[in-house]
Amino acid sequence: MTTLTRAAIGHFGNVYYRYFRGQKVAIKIFRDTEDSGGQTFKRELATLRVINHENIISFHGWGEHKIFHYIVMEHLDKTLHTYVLDQDADDNIGLSPRITWAVAKQIMHAMHYLHSREKAIVHGDLSPDNILVDTQPIMPKPKIIDFGLCQHDFSSEPSAAIAKGHNRYLPEVDEVEEVKSMQDLCKLDVYAFGLVVLFMRTGESPFNDVPSVDLYDYIRMVNKNRFRLPPHLPATVLGDIITKCCSEKMQRPTFREIRDEFFAEGFENPFNLPEYGEFFECGFLKDTQIFVADSVVNGWQVRKGEYHRPSERHPGFKRENLICGVEVKFAPYHEEPAEQELLKLYLEHYREYRRRARRKEIDDNPTIALCELMIDRSGSEEEQIVQLRFKQKTYVHFRAMRKVWRSFEPKEKKSIASCLREVDSLYSNTFGLHVAILTNEGPGKPQKLVFTRRSNRPGVASPGLFTCGAVKSCSVEDFLKPETRSKLVPNAVEGLEYISLLDTAAKGLTEVMGLPLQGTEKEAITLNTIYLKFDNHEWEMCGFVDLTNEKIREENRFSFEKLNYAFTSGPKDKFKHCKIHGVDFKLRNMVEWIRENHDKLTSSSKIVVVKVLEAFFGVVPVANAFAKR
Repeated sequence: MTTLTRAAIGHFGNVYYRYFRGQKVAIKIFRDTEDSGGQTFKRELATLRVINHENIISFHGWGEHKIFHYIVMEHLDKTLHTYVLDQDADDNIGLSPRITWAVAKQIMHAMHYLHSREKAIVHGDLSPDNILVDTQPIMPKPKIIDFGLCQHDFSSEPSAAIAKGHNRYLPEVDEVEEVKSMQDLCKLDVYAFGLVVLFMRTGESPFNDVPSVDLYDYIRMVNKNRFRLPPHLPATVLGDIITKCCSEKMQRPTFREIRDEFFAEGFENPFNLPEYGEFFECGFLKDTQIFVADSVVNGWQVRKGEYHRPSERHPGFKRENLICGVEVKFAPYHEEPAEQELLKLYLEHYREYRRRARRKEIDDNPTIALCELMIDRSGSEEEQIVQLRFKQKTYVHFRAMRKVWRSFEPKEKKSIASCLREVDSLYSNTFGLHVAILTNEGPGKPQKLVFTRRSNRPGVASPGLFTCGAVKSCSVEDFLKPETRSKLVPNAVEGLEYISLLDTAAKGLTEVMGLPLQGTEKEAITLNTIYLKFDNHEWEMCGFVDLTNEKIREENRFSFEKLNYAFTSGPKDKFKHCKIHGVDFKLRNMVEWIRENHDKLTSSSKIVVVKVLEAFFGVVPVANAFAKR
């Protein structure tokens, strides 16, 4: 007996999946009634049999069993609706302009293919729920599904069929009821496309606050064009596309006209940043928007299959360079934009985050940001030295300024940050330490690199995504105590507080993972790369701790099992992280896992993983491994 696993429930039938000849396929089973499933099945089958496009779901076959008809298709796990909501972070809703444009281009080409056939095909129910997303490619690949309401020719009552579709993505009722030609039907698809682009960019569906069960009656009570370009959507190419697609019927363009104006062959993504050739890339990991300011990675010599020396510390920034001064401020702790428009925008966001802080959704503690970075190669051997200086600010201020920065278009960001190595103290955000963890599984067993999954709850950035190891933002709580400062900073400058980034990294390992490193054990931590996350203008430093290092006491050389026990026993930072995952630390294995899960990793995790791999396997072998198909 064949067992099917249900994947989705639809208006006209259910979708199941199973494995067939080693391939996962989707099986759509129709409810075979004369007034719904029967006609829907025939319409969908007739359409899928004659179309073939890389952005339309692939058709594998059809059949019938007793009273049921079914269609077998390519299987993908996520709808566009799910994919967009999965990308939501606490301070970012919707996809980035760059990804929105790239995905919209692919959907547009598929719709143009349908409309420009000798006998045009109107989809009739285009929405984020009827577009699947292949997340394996670096750039998401959309595929249109659900052709049960499509039209191959003009029928006498098309509005009756159209009304069964997704009302959120239809224009005003009068236009739907007055459809008189195939050209009018095509205009409905164009309107829906505009709102799909709007949803990708903003993460909000039309009539987002109206439940689906009430939508039909609500629309008929309103009975007017419900589209309004949100005020927070910039006046960019995407805004132009949405506005034109959702204009009055007579002014609405065709997909051919949309292609020629916005997506013609040779047009590059207007949201790319080609001027920045300095962004980090490694093989298939591209478009990271991460600038590496400095990195001390040499890689161990691989001898007889061994890639590390347990008693030695990996190359990294010296401890004395990781003790940094902090310029202490008093309330209000921060600078504000001088431009009136930016100040207005900043204060709007600042008040919003202050309200959230009062509701205890986020903290508003004094924290610190990088304000100066100096890199030097001194001495006859050109020793690598990094010097950092910080300023005290507040977390709510950071969140507000991050919103301001994200509102800028690429050209504006380029003019502000013309030299990425120079720190812009106005926009400089929280400074984070990102420490990967390599477990100790015992002799003859591969170590595991540890990933943590972010919690899905308010106040958490990038919910649901994996990060690598422990992440800790530097704050005023990390200021060195007077007795410690006198030992570590004998020539302390009056008026400055000091922090030890190595001590803060160790604190993060304890708070996030339950891994207690004390005293000289902290010397097993290597911090080796400082970088700028350009999309949020956040500076970070990353590195790793190898739990086979002999500087760590034997009882703290955790295996993954023991680390998981320590984590689940309740570290202080469980608010942000909900589970951990271990991956065997072998070069080929790591590269394949990253390839399969790149869309589930936070942006900084990608560079952290690469830098850990480079430290153990060497820069060139890692680059070659990521370049292979």
